[in-house]
Amino acid sequence: MVMASSVSFLGPNYGLQIGNNYGSINAQFLLPDDSGAVNSISTVPFERDPGFIEPGLLLQHVADICSKPAARLALVGPGGIGKSQIAIEHAYRTHHNSPDIWVFWIHASNSARFELSYRMLADEVKIPARIDPNTNIFKLVHDWLQDPKHGSWVLIVDNLDNDDFLRRVPSSGVPLSSFLPRCQHGSVVFTT
Repeated sequence: MVMASSVSFLGPNYGLQIGNNYGSINAQFLLPDDSGAVNSISTVPFERDPGFIEPGLLLQHVADICSKPAARLALVGPGGIGKSQIAIEHAYRTHHNSPDIWVFWIHASNSARFELSYRMLADEVKIPARIDPNTNIFKLVHDWLQDPKHGSWVLIVDNLDNDDFLRRVPSSGVPLSSFLPRCQHGSVVFTT
């Protein structure tokens, strides 16, 4: 006797088990979406400091400058005075007050960390070409950020104490500094 039957498991892969089966199985498998459609996120790698004491109106001044189109701002001073803490607090406030704004953290203490941060950014926003080993990751991220369809963003370039690596011209023929985007829907905050 031949039995023909069909079983469907509903929901996101809910209850899919296969033992001895003598009929057909119709199953829906939900795979991770890699289409590039991602909600805005924050990639700040540090926890917010609950004991942060605002230095006067400085954070409001940072927010005011960064709210202008194509803004660039540098927090400059000797090590240990709190430049990165100000950037961290600005990032958390920005993402809290405007959850549709992307907040990206770039480590810029050297070229290797800078490149790794760009690669991590490409992974976070799921840029399809990021997996191609021949892709210029700097151009890829730059072009993604320049595209207004991805929305507004803040790029925090932290620990840029020595920008020599940004000014050197590598084999690509273009200095890395040219891949720090400047557009109407984004702002860049440097700590140095």
